Amino acid sequence: MIHRTVVLMYVLSAAASAGHAEVTLENGYSQMYNFQFEDAHGTFKQWERLHASDPMGPVSDAAAFLFEELARLHVLQSEFFVHDQHWITDQKLEPDLGLKRRFENALEASRELSERKPDDESRSLPRSCASGCTPIAWL
Repeated sequence: MIHRTVVLMYVLSAAASAGHAEVTLENGYSQMYNFQFEDAHGTFKQWERLHASDPMGPVSDAAAFLFEELARLHVLQSEFFVHDQHWITDQKLEPDLGLKRRFENALEASRELSERKPDDESRSLPRSCASGCTPIAWL
């Protein structure tokens, strides 16, 4: 009887842990790389809930919004730069202002978290990422 109980507990704990994959920023960036932007946003939001005081969550989410817009505009396709005719014949796409607002909100959240501990050296990476994303977005 004890043996069955131990085996049952082991199986239940293994099943429970299999359902909860580790949430990492790396997973979110891999999803971005694979153009799975909604999944990336979900991963970054989960990461933010687990690390509420770390600005890397919101700045990563902002990066996902930026790359989502670049993908929507077909800028991430290699053909974009190869064929000059695209500049003449392709229909001009307009920026998605709703996506821009979400991008700006995520950057602002990251900045606010960074400002809470201005002397913390771990805050320099998210600050740099936020600064790097800002000038090129939605020109």
